[in-house]
Amino acid sequence: MKRITELAAEIEKSRQELGRLYHEVKSLSPEASKIKSPVYSSPQQPSSKFSIENFVGLRLIHFIGIIALVMGLAIGVKYAIDRDLISPLLRIVLAYLAAAILFLISFRLRKSYRLFSLILFGGCAATAYFTTYGAYTYYHLMPLIVAFALMLLLAIATIFYSIKYNSQELAVLALVGGYGIPFLVRGNAENWIGLLSYILIINLAISFLSFKRYWPTLVYLSFGVSWFILLFTLYFRMEKIGFAYGLAFSIIYFSLFLVNTSSFKLARKQQLQVGDALVVLTNITLLYFALFKLFNFETFEALSGMTSIFAVVCLVFAFLERILGQPALQKGLTLYGLFLLIILVPMRFEQLTITIVWMLMAASLFVIGLWRKLKLLRLASIVLFAVTLIKLVGVDSLKFTAIQKVVSYILLGTILLVVSFLYQKFKNVIFGNDSEQNRSDHS
Repeated sequence: MKRITELAAEIEKSRQELGRLYHEVKSLSPEASKIKSPVYSSPQQPSSKFSIENFVGLRLIHFIGIIALVMGLAIGVKYAIDRDLISPLLRIVLAYLAAAILFLISFRLRKSYRLFSLILFGGCAATAYFTTYGAYTYYHLMPLIVAFALMLLLAIATIFYSIKYNSQELAVLALVGGYGIPFLVRGNAENWIGLLSYILIINLAISFLSFKRYWPTLVYLSFGVSWFILLFTLYFRMEKIGFAYGLAFSIIYFSLFLVNTSSFKLARKQQLQVGDALVVLTNITLLYFALFKLFNFETFEALSGMTSIFAVVCLVFAFLERILGQPALQKGLTLYGLFLLIILVPMRFEQLTITIVWMLMAASLFVIGLWRKLKLLRLASIVLFAVTLIKLVGVDSLKFTAIQKVVSYILLGTILLVVSFLYQKFKNVIFGNDSEQNRSDHS
């Protein structure tokens, strides 16, 4: 009986403490006034777990439905076009009408069915993008300035809704529609400048979004699609755009995606991750291939000039990124710059000279890595030594004269022995520093 009395007293004390905490929270936050006072009732129901029906019913069906609807509209328009059932002007009017109906339904359902409303708005934006693009490019029903203004307004509206509802799904859906629908209904003429300009407008909207939200799916999708279309145009439809437009689009696309990849984190002084650095390096590589096609280098010696410029710029920016405190990007740019310098050697030299230069580069990287205590450079030197040895044994030995073989093997053996000696002499400095770095990383 005494134990029961003690337990009752403890329960009463806990109830009073809960009541006191509730009133304190209520006085600190206006939102807390909506919280009900704690009462003792039946235990809370367990939270619903993930189920296939939940995912399909609440997520997947919406996406499939709106995509099917938009594709149906596109196929229907194409059917009418093929059989001359409606005039070009009526086609555009009906398409805009369909987009307006989707928008009105989306607006009416925005409070009660938020996700469904967002999906409908995405279909509305995609339909409106396609209609404006087709009206200007295929049917010439509006001047360039009007088409540009309409697509800009659509981009702004999509940005507004994406940010307001914090919906990456809406942004991605509108992007997929904006990119994909122009290819569902083809016109009679190929206007590649118009297509690249149209995609540029979408990418400008994504650039603004990249400052507001960190949505990597959106950035990666736009990055891949845009560069694919641009490189396809440069390599297979070069005569449709010409050198000047090709160079302008290459530089603009590169700059935009450089901003899109890093702007959100850099603006907030956050660290770029390995994935971000890989996208930046891929962006540089794609620009390299675009310029390679545009300038049409006929020899490796001519290409070596552009390669050396890329290498120097990467190494310079690697140094600047180190100052800005971005280790992932700094390491990536350093390795990329060194890789370009390594492939630059075979462009400028031949046979024995390539082997000797690579040996000297590897030795220099090791010495600098040892002097500056940079593990990255020491590992790069070891990799370059391995590549040089493979080249010497597998390729050069088949072509070199006896004198060249003697010089190569003696030089490589001497350098490797010196490197081994330096490892032995400074092993406490090298591996001790690495151990301290590893401990600091884990702490």
